[in-house]
Amino acid sequence: MTCRKNKAINYSPVGKFKLIEANEPLKMISVDIFRPVTRTDQGNMKLIVIMDVFTKFTKLYPVAKSAMNDCSEAINQFMSEYGKVKVILTDRALTFTSPKWKQYWNEKGVRIRLTSVYTPQSNPVETRMKVIGDCLRIYCPSEHHKWDEHFLRIELWLNETEHIVTLRLPYS
Repeated sequence: MTCRKNKAINYSPVGKFKLIEANEPLKMISVDIFRPVTRTDQGNMKLIVIMDVFTKFTKLYPVAKSAMNDCSEAINQFMSEYGKVKVILTDRALTFTSPKWKQYWNEKGVRIRLTSVYTPQSNPVETRMKVIGDCLRIYCPSEHHKWDEHFLRIELWLNETEHIVTLRLPYS
């Protein structure tokens, strides 16, 4: 016990837990990048997945890369169709932790929140990503290079199925 008292602290003190609530539509969206890996005939390799945390409404955007510009463009397209969001919640991928990313959204008046390190379950869109993966395996069992031909069907199904938590359709 004496050693423990006298040794220097080699860890960061735990910060206060901050709960970010989404109590209205478009208050917070959760964003992540799904990597089907197989390049499609159109050159797409990834899906940017955007989910409204309150309603669970989900949009999918196929892209060739997941650079900051691609993600920003997808979110801007989402906001132009559905309205401005207040908070963007992402994991700690390099795309989402760059100073340029933070500055870009700060200038637009949108707050950036990051999930805890090594806890993918703290990003609500992760559950949707599992379902998207299952759907892609069902729709494209042998033609993996055509996954981007099915994303609209998957998106429609996600948004027209009653959510197990909200017991509502994301569209409503």
